[in-house]
Amino acid sequence: MNNIITLPTHCDYDAYLTEIEKVRDCVEGAAKVKRETYTYLPHPSQRDQTSKTAQQRYIEFIAGAEFDEQPSDTLQTMLGKMRINEAEFDVPPRLEYLVNDSDGDGQSLAASIEYAVSNIIQAKNHVVVADYMGLSGVDLESVSLADREQMNPRAALKHYNRESVVNWHFSRVNGRMQLSWICLLERGSEFDYSGMCHNEVLSYLILALDENGDYYQQKIVSGKGGREDGERVYIQVNGSPLKFIPLEVISDQEKPSGEMPKGTGFLSRICNASLHKYQESAIYKEVKRNLSPTLMTKGWKRGDMDTFKEINGRDYVATGGNQVNNLPMGVDYDILTLDDVTRPFEWYFEYCDKKILSMGGVAKQEAANMTATEADINAAEQNAKLKTIADNSEQCYERLIGYCAMFEGLVAPEAVNQMDDIIVALPRDFATPKLTVEEVQTYMQMKSIGEMSPEEFDRQMKKGGWRSKEMKLAEIEEAPPVGRVNQGLD
Repeated sequence: MNNIITLPTHCDYDAYLTEIEKVRDCVEGAAKVKRETYTYLPHPSQRDQTSKTAQQRYIEFIAGAEFDEQPSDTLQTMLGKMRINEAEFDVPPRLEYLVNDSDGDGQSLAASIEYAVSNIIQAKNHVVVADYMGLSGVDLESVSLADREQMNPRAALKHYNRESVVNWHFSRVNGRMQLSWICLLERGSEFDYSGMCHNEVLSYLILALDENGDYYQQKIVSGKGGREDGERVYIQVNGSPLKFIPLEVISDQEKPSGEMPKGTGFLSRICNASLHKYQESAIYKEVKRNLSPTLMTKGWKRGDMDTFKEINGRDYVATGGNQVNNLPMGVDYDILTLDDVTRPFEWYFEYCDKKILSMGGVAKQEAANMTATEADINAAEQNAKLKTIADNSEQCYERLIGYCAMFEGLVAPEAVNQMDDIIVALPRDFATPKLTVEEVQTYMQMKSIGEMSPEEFDRQMKKGGWRSKEMKLAEIEEAPPVGRVNQGLD
């Protein structure tokens, strides 16, 4: 384990890694966030954090903290709105296998796009590599193509999330500014049968253009046995060297020329607001524990305590249900309560929910009390981002499929971007507000009495986001009887 050697990383990678890991933790949920303890929830004391009393206080502090699953709910809502599983693909017959198996391991093309989009929403960027008998398909701890060459060769798409893209370089090669070197990291483990344990393995895949502008791959593996560097493997097409790296950087923005997109993903600010609520909820719960109603007594004289013991049979004032305290004459009592002390916390929680909604996130709408206008603004935030992601995903996947066509010998490398018979079409009706059941019933009534043609009815239903299967369900379960409809409209 101590022999593992890591390679240098890009300064932009270092700058954003912590933020990306935070988003991943928030999407994983409350259990992961709480396991990270002080990372997301500092100790409430600035003076004593190590004594037994302080440790017990933190145990109660973190137990009372509540982390809402708003980041993961927002992610699932956005993916659901895109309905990528309904995407349409038009590919050459020789590449039809990609639709059902894009990576050689059974991942469909729709699932591949959804995985990429999920990472883009979380981390802003995602890299997909088109490979054909390359090093991306060999075992994690292997550095050669010996095993790979015995397999049935097919083009495949391989994914690398933002945390895996650790270093890169752009330069002017072959007459244009392009990505000329990139280092991709895969983390895994090898099992030690004698020691019955897993040993960490870091596998780096270098994709680069050499001094002649020719594309090659190189694998570097670092594990328990130290570091092993593989030979350069040159990838050729029709016997000639490839002059570019066949990968796409898919992002939620237009990719700047000569550099990787910077910044954080859509979910980053949602996660920040959720973590602020999480931290504030821990303080809120501790305040509530410390503000329990307290019994206060006054007017005690010398000897009253002896009288109290004799009357009650104990030397303390009992509290709680079914407890009676017989007090000596002249001793008075009061119950101390602090009203409205927690109201600022409750206001802050509602404020955070509204803030998350205004940024396009998902929150408890009954708590945030959204107006119809605010709901439209919330949807517009998501739709604007989803449209850009959908546009970029379509363009990048069409090029990726073009790279696969190139590897299969269907097109020359210089004509990859000119293939008209490759189409990736993602649904776009996520930007259309869906009609309510009541609105659907109204249209049904209008059609039933002849005030709306069947063609116009179908057009309005499609425009309103209702598909045929849903319409049948609505007709059976939701629509009122036709006779009563006619009676109400005559």
